[in-house]
Amino acid sequence: MTKIKLSYSRVSKYINCTAAYKYSYVDGIKFEAGEPLFIGNIVHEFIEMVNKEGNGGFTDQQIGELVDIMAEEKKSGYKYETSLDDIKREIRRLCTFWYNSDRIRGILKPEEHLLVPLRNPTTGEIIEGVELEAYIDGYIDEIHIVDY
Repeated sequence: MTKIKLSYSRVSKYINCTAAYKYSYVDGIKFEAGEPLFIGNIVHEFIEMVNKEGNGGFTDQQIGELVDIMAEEKKSGYKYETSLDDIKREIRRLCTFWYNSDRIRGILKPEEHLLVPLRNPTTGEIIEGVELEAYIDGYIDEIHIVDY
């Protein structure tokens, strides 16, 4: 039996708009990405870089400079509704907040592959051949998953 792998993105797109799901996953049509994806990609890349390189010694100013460089390198291919300077300011705020938060730092394993069997919500039985697939950034405990 072939296993079906579902991701949050695929399920969410299908629930919200079956036509968009078809265009993206069946027809392979690429859409211009917006601000939230741009911001999320830069923040995610920053977190991965810090975890790979070690957590030590960035000042808030260095974080801002690094984020600005990352944003400039990645800015093409996205659709913006606000100014790039405002978007960079938000990315700097998010990265600085994360970096200075001891509660969160240090628990991450960037892009760890996770497969979880789906269960029937009524019976609790595992649905054979269907798994939820994700690439996560870490765990707080056995129940709470972290993804940026």
